[in-house]
Amino acid sequence: MKEPPNRVDFSNTTGAVVECAARGSPAPDVIWVRADGTAVGDVPGLRQVLPNGNLVFPPFRAEDYRQEVHAQVYACLARNPVGTIHSRDVNVRAVVSQAYTVNLVEENVLRGNAAIFKCLIPSFVTEYVHVASWIIIEDDEIEILLNDTVNNMEPIGRVPPKFSSTQVGAMFIAKLDLTFTLQCPAQAFPVPVFRAYGQSIAEISNNRNWTQF
Repeated sequence: MKEPPNRVDFSNTTGAVVECAARGSPAPDVIWVRADGTAVGDVPGLRQVLPNGNLVFPPFRAEDYRQEVHAQVYACLARNPVGTIHSRDVNVRAVVSQAYTVNLVEENVLRGNAAIFKCLIPSFVTEYVHVASWIIIEDDEIEILLNDTVNNMEPIGRVPPKFSSTQVGAMFIAKLDLTFTLQCPAQAFPVPVFRAYGQSIAEISNNRNWTQF
């Protein structure tokens, strides 16, 4: 009647309740099992299996984190004498709240070209944090900010287009109906003209030519 989600992420300060409900005749027993099929039980203060079938992860202290409890694949199992049914796998992952800072690195850019700023987020929180906005500080400090973060290099003669890194390809995953930006961090003098080319998955598999859009 109520199947748990495939993924449950939660903070140690909030805890989580994973619901599972099934019906049958006779009324089925609902238990939780690990990926290997072994049943799980209560772990005082960390995990509780309720009579109604819910799996509860109470809030816990950072030092009480246990991988076998808080980073585990579970499944809900309902059974009676007539039959048994399993839910999908439930990937449970608890995240321990901790302080972190983001950084803005200095960029070098040829005069007249565009500078691309990157917000560097620590790896241990990248899955749970996204950049919501950029903030410009007060007007009297803007010039100081720009001087500290961007080095405008005066080109000597003509410079052909080049990328600032050796990256030649990448895959990006975007959420449906959200704006997504593909960057082309090339620089040149004179400033280069950019064109974009696209290719569908079907065209890639058939080795067809790229099409401009």
